[in-house]
Amino acid sequence: MNTSEKKEFNNLLIGTFEVYGTKLTPASIMIWANSMDKYSFSDLKNALSYHIQSSPFAPKPSDLIHIIQAQDGRPSADEAWGMIPRNESVSAILSQEMLTAMAAAQPLLNEGDQVAARMAFKESYSNLVNSARQTSRPVEWFPSLGNDKYGREAVVKEAIRLGRISETHGKKLLPQITNWTELMRLS
Repeated sequence: MNTSEKKEFNNLLIGTFEVYGTKLTPASIMIWANSMDKYSFSDLKNALSYHIQSSPFAPKPSDLIHIIQAQDGRPSADEAWGMIPRNESVSAILSQEMLTAMAAAQPLLNEGDQVAARMAFKESYSNLVNSARQTSRPVEWFPSLGNDKYGREAVVKEAIRLGRISETHGKKLLPQITNWTELMRLS
């Protein structure tokens, strides 16, 4: 955050605590500032707003961090497992953490142990996501285009709608689509 954003965040924070009927000390403002310095002003402002609307208690730094992390675009471990293609004909848009976690699960899948594979995936994925969030690393999405060319369209369109890939990237993945305006209108 730049200096004016830091000042504005401090004012929002003081106002937030006034809403909850309490005041911040200069020392607590410093603790907040040190805890929040790696997050963008926009993320902090949105997290404060969300917290005010959803909690009857004054926020702690960890509350805002959890809100920001939950809104970073990464699916939960169960959602991520469900997004993994089960055969080579299925297309998907996957995060780096999903691709890496799948390496831990693949040997178990090859042995036919779906339950152990799922558990290994979830553990690895959760660790990778926690590590990425602790270092404020943004999510990266990659296409895994299956053999079924017709199944690609819906997956790419949904990834664009969710902001996981840009429309420009989508056009490169589906060069056969000529009327993008119509395709995206049908979302």
